[in-house]
This record gives sequence, C-alpha cells and structure tokens, in this order.
Amino acid sequence: MSSFVPILSELSVLFSITLLANGPYGALLPAAQEPIVMVFARLYPPTLVAAVATLSATAVEYVNFRLFDAVVHSQLLSSAAESRQMRRVVRWFEVQPFCTVAFCALTPIPFVLARVVGVAAKYPVSRFLSANAVGRFPRFWAYGALGVLLPVSTRDLLLGGAALTVVGGGYVWMRRHLATAQSAG
Repeated sequence: MSSFVPILSELSVLFSITLLANGPYGALLPAAQEPIVMVFARLYPPTLVAAVATLSATAVEYVNFRLFDAVVHSQLLSSAAESRQMRRVVRWFEVQPFCTVAFCALTPIPFVLARVVGVAAKYPVSRFLSANAVGRFPRFWAYGALGVLLPVSTRDLLLGGAALTVVGGGYVWMRRHLATAQSAG
C-alpha cells in the first residue's frame, strides 16, 4: 500500500495538469499538456498515463459542455461559427456525430469546434463524453509512446513544451490584441 500512495500522488499531478490544459483556460495553454504526458510516460506505462489523462479530460469536458451550453448562442462564438473549419465540422457532425467528436478529440483540429457543434445540436452529453474519451485515449497514448521513444532528455522535453506554450500563448494574445485594435480603430 505504501508504494501505491506516491504513484497516486504523482499521477494526481498529471490529472490536475490535464484539467487545466483542457478546461476553460485551455486556450491559454495550447501545448502544455503533450510534453507532460510524454514525461509521465517515461515514469509509468503509456497506457496508464493515457487512462489518467483521458479520465481527467473527460471530467473537465463535462464542465466545458455545460459552460458552452450557456454561451453557444452568444456573440462570443459568432466568429468561430463562421470559420471554414467549423462549417466542415458541422457537415461531418450532421452525418456522424459520435465519430466527428471522437475524430476532433483524436486530431489537432481545435476541439472547441466539436464542443460548439455538439452543444448547438443538443447532442446528449453522455454520448459527447464517450466520444471524447474514445478520441482522447489513443491520442494521449500516442504522445506517451512518443515520449518513451524520443531521444531527448526530460529537461529538454519540458523546456520545449514550455517554449511552445509561451509562443502559442503569445500568438493568441497577439491575435486578440490586434483584433481589439482593429475593432477600436
């Protein structure tokens, strides 16, 4: 039992980081989670790491789904609704909603698109969460396996992830700053 407690406490760090990276503030941490999953997969089996990350991502997705339900018809999401990617996701969703959500969870397509379409279509939250888990697990497992195979030190992996997060956050901030300046001017 005593060896189980440190493992549980270490994996709770992964769980917490996954909550942050996939929660409402996830857009501010665009590349924070993947390097962390890779590092944890060096400590634990990639399947266990993927299971913990999937559980956390699915739990926070319930919160996201409810939050988006409150704002999906507001002006906050009008620009997302007009994007080319969004129109493509809507077409896919109309044909195969479960597969569309799973595909968006699996791939680098911004998951917010699936979230908005799912909420707008009043897709059952239980199916949405199931599709999220089906797509997230193989994605997290692949990142974990990649972390085990990459011939890069753990320190460099974390520094690279931090650098990507700063660059991604700077990009998001700059786009918003420019959009605000354009609308004011």
